[in-house]
Amino acid sequence: MNPFLKRKKKTLHEAWVFRYLYTLNRVIKPPLIDQIHQLSAQETKELKVLKFGTLFTSGFLGLAGVLLLYLPRQLYPSLFETNRLDMPWIGIVEISLSFTLYGFILAWVEIGALTILHVHLVKRMAAICGFPPLESDFSTHIQALTDVSLEKPAKRILEFGINPLAGLPKFGLFMFTSLYSLKATLSNLFVKFVLGRVLGRLYLKTYIDYIGIPIFAFWNIFATNKIINEAVLRIMAPNIIKNLVNELSKYKNDKDYERILFDSLQFMAVTKRDFHHNHFLLINQVFNAFDLDKSIITTHYEDFIVQLATLPKPQAVLVVKLLVLGLIIDGSLSAREIKVIKKLNQTNLLLANTTTVKKWMNDFKMGKGLQYFVHLAHI
Repeated sequence: MNPFLKRKKKTLHEAWVFRYLYTLNRVIKPPLIDQIHQLSAQETKELKVLKFGTLFTSGFLGLAGVLLLYLPRQLYPSLFETNRLDMPWIGIVEISLSFTLYGFILAWVEIGALTILHVHLVKRMAAICGFPPLESDFSTHIQALTDVSLEKPAKRILEFGINPLAGLPKFGLFMFTSLYSLKATLSNLFVKFVLGRVLGRLYLKTYIDYIGIPIFAFWNIFATNKIINEAVLRIMAPNIIKNLVNELSKYKNDKDYERILFDSLQFMAVTKRDFHHNHFLLINQVFNAFDLDKSIITTHYEDFIVQLATLPKPQAVLVVKLLVLGLIIDGSLSAREIKVIKKLNQTNLLLANTTTVKKWMNDFKMGKGLQYFVHLAHI
């Protein structure tokens, strides 16, 4: 374990999820035979069945949540009488306190049900894939599965002195995060407003509340599908990272090489602009393998591609390999990241074009592994 990493106390629900997932040590398959795991035909089939059933349940929870919110108010209006409140600076506001309280309780129930569904989903996926292997760092991988179940970002990479959000204005970042978190509610309000204006409030007043059904069902399905894809990435990544870090270790104790390795990690993080567990896992293993110290931090990661020219070509190729793996291991490539790949193409240290890199990424997301990428002597 890297000395930079601090043990943080788990919340009650996080501790419960961790203990529940830790029982995987009783049900997982024997250790993986292949060094870089690929999903077998049987595993792929079982995961598809599990995915379909879970997405259906997730969408149903969104549908049920809207029906349970609005049907009682229409069937028993006396239970949700409107109250007139005199609010400071606003004036008289009409609001149903009982309906508001009922809505909050129902929302918590739906969130709890969705969380339980996601935790069970991740455990079943891990069991199908035989992950994590018992001989591995079992607790670390269980924590990764816990985080993906609860949709927690892997902000622990900050403890290495690497910040993916370096250079971003804090207010803009806050607004983006807040709006993203409220996406389902905002979408629902927008659709209600548009339809109310276009079709007329008189016609829709009985049914307009139910327009939220497909919206909330969609966002539930979207969130669940995101967790499914993320769980696959976290299950497939550890052996690939371990294999590449072993390859990088051939030039251990070369200070110039280690400095540029660190810069490549910071460059990768800033390019991705994201906190992802696979990046944390990659950074942690590089730090452990090279016994890096945060005192190695520089402010020259912006010139990282230029610095590559100062390394012998075999070392430079390995660093590029590390960077490319960092760009694809979270399962996405933005326009900014594609520009970085094209710049690397211009150095002749990366021969693979963007189409090839995207194929590597898609193979990884589909559980096909990255054997071809990892075993390339020159990419």
